[in-house]
Amino acid sequence: MTEKFEKPEIIKLTCDVHSWMLGWAAVMPNPFFGVTDASGATKIENVPPGKYTVEAWHETLGKQTKEVEVKAGQTVKVAIEMKK
Repeated sequence: MTEKFEKPEIIKLTCDVHSWMLGWAAVMPNPFFGVTDASGATKIENVPPGKYTVEAWHETLGKQTKEVEVKAGQTVKVAIEMKK
């Protein structure tokens, strides 16, 4: 099955037969995104210099945002703590 999405959104996918079968599809507005590993870290590479809002999303805890400035040739570390 192929589907085309017209706008950025997070879509919950469920199975009508098996309640434990669950997934998420994240339609992003740009190529700068990541999925966290088991330790909660991710890396987004080749981000052009500029000011950005980083958004972290969790299916239960919602989303948190943080402002960050990327400077040419530098690595920026951003820590976001998800709150209950």
